[in-house]
Amino acid sequence: MQARPNTSDLTASNSPTGLLGSVGRFIVRLIRIFSVYAVPGVVLLTAFGSLLLWHSPSAAEGANLHTLYMLEGAMLALALILILFAFISRRWLYVLFGAWLIGNLRVTALSLGWDMYWAGFVIPPDLLPLSRQLTSAVYYVLSWALFDELFTKDLTATKYRRLRQVGLGLGMLMLAAAVSLPYERYVPVMWLLAMAGMGIVLFLVTRLVTRRNYSAGLLLAAGLGLVILVATGVFSLFAPDAGGSSLSVSGVHAVAALLSGALVAVVIAQHGRSERRQRLSVQAELQRVYDVTPIGLFSLNLEGLFTRTNNAFRNMLWAHVPPSEQTDWANCFGAASWQELSQRIQAESDVEMEIEQASADHAARRSFLVRAALRGDFIEGSLQDITERTDTIEKLRMLANHDPLTNTLNRRGIQEHLETALAALDRGEPLALAYLDLGSLKIVNELYGYTMGDDMLKEVCDRAAQLLAPHHPIGRLSGAEFLLLFPNTSLEEARRLSNKVLRELQGMPCKIGGRTLQLRACMGLVEIVDPQIDPQDAILFAGRACRAAKDNSANDLVVYESSASMLQEQSRELRLLRDFSRGFSPERMFLLMQPVMSMKDPMGPLSVEVLLRMRDVDDSVIPSGKVIAAAEESGIMPSLDHWVISTALQWLEDNQLHLPHLRTLAVNVNGMSLNDPHFIGNLFDTLERHTAILPKLCIEITESVALRHIANTRQFILRLQQWGVKVALDDFGAGYTSFSYLKQLPANAVKIDGAFIQNMTHHAADVAIVEAIVALARNMGMETIAEWVEDTDTLNALAHIGVDAVQGYIVAAPMAPERIIRGSNIADFIKDEAARALVTKAFGKRKAAATI
Repeated sequence: MQARPNTSDLTASNSPTGLLGSVGRFIVRLIRIFSVYAVPGVVLLTAFGSLLLWHSPSAAEGANLHTLYMLEGAMLALALILILFAFISRRWLYVLFGAWLIGNLRVTALSLGWDMYWAGFVIPPDLLPLSRQLTSAVYYVLSWALFDELFTKDLTATKYRRLRQVGLGLGMLMLAAAVSLPYERYVPVMWLLAMAGMGIVLFLVTRLVTRRNYSAGLLLAAGLGLVILVATGVFSLFAPDAGGSSLSVSGVHAVAALLSGALVAVVIAQHGRSERRQRLSVQAELQRVYDVTPIGLFSLNLEGLFTRTNNAFRNMLWAHVPPSEQTDWANCFGAASWQELSQRIQAESDVEMEIEQASADHAARRSFLVRAALRGDFIEGSLQDITERTDTIEKLRMLANHDPLTNTLNRRGIQEHLETALAALDRGEPLALAYLDLGSLKIVNELYGYTMGDDMLKEVCDRAAQLLAPHHPIGRLSGAEFLLLFPNTSLEEARRLSNKVLRELQGMPCKIGGRTLQLRACMGLVEIVDPQIDPQDAILFAGRACRAAKDNSANDLVVYESSASMLQEQSRELRLLRDFSRGFSPERMFLLMQPVMSMKDPMGPLSVEVLLRMRDVDDSVIPSGKVIAAAEESGIMPSLDHWVISTALQWLEDNQLHLPHLRTLAVNVNGMSLNDPHFIGNLFDTLERHTAILPKLCIEITESVALRHIANTRQFILRLQQWGVKVALDDFGAGYTSFSYLKQLPANAVKIDGAFIQNMTHHAADVAIVEAIVALARNMGMETIAEWVEDTDTLNALAHIGVDAVQGYIVAAPMAPERIIRGSNIADFIKDEAARALVTKAFGKRKAAATI
């Protein structure tokens, strides 16, 4: 069902009343245009055009006619002068007055019975009745139009606006009657309409005189009274028994006509004087406003010379400009400013620009906002002092780009400066970045409080800034980490400056609050050569160099020179970081498995270790160490470990029927994951879903991680073993191992760090350490597994020592899980013939011993 329209939503313009009102207003405007502009134009054209078109001079003579001719000539000359004056002054009022004078002349001739003559010519008798009717009607319209034009502002302000419209409407009715009614019927209609119109005029004039004390209204009333007296003679001529007119009568009529015109002329003159006074008053007020306006105003000629200024302009500008320079724009604001203004004003006409002006002693600069427009041959404009606003914006910009504590650049400021410096690389300007880490800040904060730490940071930044040039800014990245930018600076110069800063900071202690604080800092310096590098990637490069310096106790400054291989490696690492920072995704990741050979039963059940691999966008394999480092830095390591364990367990469960020979599947768990309660919860949830295969699972924990939180690690190991999962301590012997800790960690196996295995045949100390670890583990009931076994000599040495299992490329390289399924024992994977012979020989001996 269609809803009915709500009539209340209809606008007034769509209602019948509104439409009628719009039509009425349009008709009123049309009548006024016709009365004020069209009728006077037609009268004047007719009056002067008839002199050119009629060529039948009258033969009539007499003093009366000579008087009429003189009066007509004078009125026509006056009307012509008024037309010229109207053209010069661009005021239609004078055209209207000229037409009214012609009408006044014809009314006088009509009242005297001379209206058959015009400028010495005789009007054809057949046109005379229509001429008389049109004369009276047109004269009425002209009188009303002149009255309305003279007092339009005053009448508009009154409540009698509709009376004006009625008066103009009566004129239209009189014109219609003049062209449509015969003479006998027209006369009473004309009389009725004229008297009604004159009554309205006299009423309105009376209201103006009594309420506004207008002398012009009195003069106009007197003029109209004379017109009425003249018009009285008009109607006496219409009667059949009308008497003739004597010279004295014609003189009286002529004088009355001239006097009425003079009175109207006085009213017009007074009206003009009133308008001039108003204009002068407005101009004076404008000048006063111009002078007191708080915004500077000025006028310039096209040569840049000041032609006019107001007080505000002079006060804000010329107080800082010597008198000799106060004449033109270039002296006040510089030739470049004038050139910019003149060029833009010619191209755009309206211009808005900001300029600066130095004080007389050049100690300070002031900022101005200029708005200018081209007006003829002059430039008119305004000048506004925006120094305070500009200073505020600069302060806000500084706060937006600077660290409030140290007044160095913040991350946003670093970004902007770094983007600018990177763009300059295309112009051949070198760039280096130094990453500064204040390692002593944490200790100061913990021992003495954050206030002293803040004071130390401020002193460090002040001391570093004093050693660097202004174009070498310092930015604060985080609490104790800063970035030093070296744009357009060679790497060697940046190295020299970085060393200088480090020596200053570490060689001179900070004295704060009566305490002497020794600073400890390290710095990484990198050379940037790729202008397309992301600014954040460039900062990460520098941060990696700083971490290398922190890890290298022998050198506080690590410098990375740019090279093709290094850039490729760094780009790969940063791409990993960006990918991982968006969250973990197993895309491009896959698992490999490396067999572990039992030295006691080489041909027996097989053990494998799960290894993580990832492909780069070019399908090359990214080293697992890079993947692990990026995952740790981006914080996704727990998610990555969970994916590896879940994927490995699912593979084992899916293929357990094809893996009867598989003894152990080992998976490494990162230390970051072990410290994540959410990961621990997810791990045991996953184990609960694969309980049938858990006896084949071995979780490898790095020894250094296990010893950091030995109590938590012990609890974790025991919980895993309750589920049937084996636990191995990975990289055993690395770092700060103390064998006494081993008894507190009930692990099932120990994987000896590959650093002891790799070169043990060349170092007796490594052999002794391996022997000690094997003996200790055996006494504690733990298996030992040797990593990084790469040759047969090492394999023989480990067999002699009594290691339980070995893992390395001499046995088998990492391989796809599908190959593990196809193999039955370690012999299916050993490719080295010497190693295969050694394994076969060892297996034969063990088999013979078992038989005996």
